Amino acid sequence: MKKKLVLLLAAVMAVSVVFTGCGNRADEVSNSSSEEITLDNEPRNYRAKDMLKSTDYDVEDYVTLGDYKKIAVEIDKSYEVTDANITAQANDLLSQYPNYVETDEAAKEKDMVNIDYVGTVDDSEFEGGSGEDYDLVLGSGTFIDGFEDGLIGHKAGEKVTLNLKFPDDYSGKEVAGKDAQFEVTINKVSTPEEMDYDHLTDEYVASNFSQNYGLNTVDDFKQRMNDSMENQRDVQIQSAFLDKLVSESKIKFPEGLLDERVQQAMDSYEETCKQYGMKLEDYIQNMYGQSEEEFRASQEEQLTESLKEELVLEALVKELNCKLPSKEFISFVQYYAQQYGMSESEFIKQCGGKDYLILNYAEYYKALPEAAKNAKVSYVDTSKQSDSDTDSNSEGSTDTDNSADTDQ
Repeated sequence: MKKKLVLLLAAVMAVSVVFTGCGNRADEVSNSSSEEITLDNEPRNYRAKDMLKSTDYDVEDYVTLGDYKKIAVEIDKSYEVTDANITAQANDLLSQYPNYVETDEAAKEKDMVNIDYVGTVDDSEFEGGSGEDYDLVLGSGTFIDGFEDGLIGHKAGEKVTLNLKFPDDYSGKEVAGKDAQFEVTINKVSTPEEMDYDHLTDEYVASNFSQNYGLNTVDDFKQRMNDSMENQRDVQIQSAFLDKLVSESKIKFPEGLLDERVQQAMDSYEETCKQYGMKLEDYIQNMYGQSEEEFRASQEEQLTESLKEELVLEALVKELNCKLPSKEFISFVQYYAQQYGMSESEFIKQCGGKDYLILNYAEYYKALPEAAKNAKVSYVDTSKQSDSDTDSNSEGSTDTDNSADTDQ
C-alpha cells in the first residue's frame, strides 16, 4: 500500500488536537469514550451512502462542487518524477550514509575503526565494559570523553591503552566517577567516502538500508526512490487540487456547525491545560500573546478553512460513490495504532470515532486521489515566480495530464 504520510498525519491525526468530529460525531465519541471499539465483523466494503450517514446533514444541501474534471494546478518542478530529480533526492539521502573504505593510514576524526576492547575499574572488568568487532565512528560521542580521541593517530594492528575517568553523572552507577583503563585493539581503520546514486553497490545498500528499510539491492533502493518521488508528487498535486476545488465550489455551512467546531477546539485546549495545571487564558497569553477572545477568533478563521475542505471532500465521496475495502482500513488502523503506541480502540477514539475515521480515510485515500487524477499539472520553478498573476507561468514550464496511478 502506498502511504502518503503528509496527508495522513495532517488529515487524520491532527483532528484529535482541535476537534473530534462533524455534526453528531462528537456526541458519538463522548458517549462511547469508556467503551472499547472493535473492528470485528466488519462488512467487506464501506460504501459512500453508509459512510455519509455519520453526518447529521446531507452534504448536497451545502456544497455544489466545481468542475473537478477540468482543474489545472501548478507544482514546483522539483516534484516532477524525472531521472534528474530522483538522482538529486537520492544523493541528498546518501550523503547521510558515507561509504567506508579500509585504509592503512592512521585514524582521524570521522573515520570508522573496528575495535576489540576490555575495560577495567580497580583492575576488575565491569559489565558493559568490553566488546569485540565493534565499529566506532570517531567523533560520534558514543564512548566516554577521551576514548575516541585516544584512538586518533593510531593504525590498524595497534594496541592502545586508554586511562580515563567516568563522569560523575554516568548512567552506570557502579562505575560513575571512577578511574578506568581500556585496552583497545584496532582491527581496521576505514575512511568515509560520499556515495552517490550512480555508484551504488548491493553491498552498500544492504549494509546501510537493510535493517531499517528492508532494502538489500541497488534495484530495491532505486525502486524505493522512484516510489518516494511519485508519492511526494501525488501529495503536492492532491493538495493543490483540493485548494483549487474548494475555491471553485459553492459552500455553505450547516447551521451551528462552525460554532460547534470552535467550541470543541477551545474545550480541547482547556482540557489539556487542566492536565498540566494551567489556566487556558495563561496558556494562550504565554504561547500566542493573545487574549482568549483573540485566540478564539483565530481558531474560527482556521476552522473555517478546514471545514470547507472537509465538506468538499464529503461531497466528492458522494459524487464518486466511493467504496473502501474494510481490510484496507483495518490494516491502516492496526499499523498506526502500533506506531503511536495505542490500542486500536484508543487510536480510533483519538481520531474522532470509527464512523468519522472511516469517512475521513475515504476522503483522503479514495475520493481525493481519484478526483485529482483528472488534474492538468504544470511543473514550474516557483523560486523564480513573482507575486503577480501575469508572471505566474514561468518560461520552460511543462504541461502534462497527470495519469499517475495513485491507488493505495
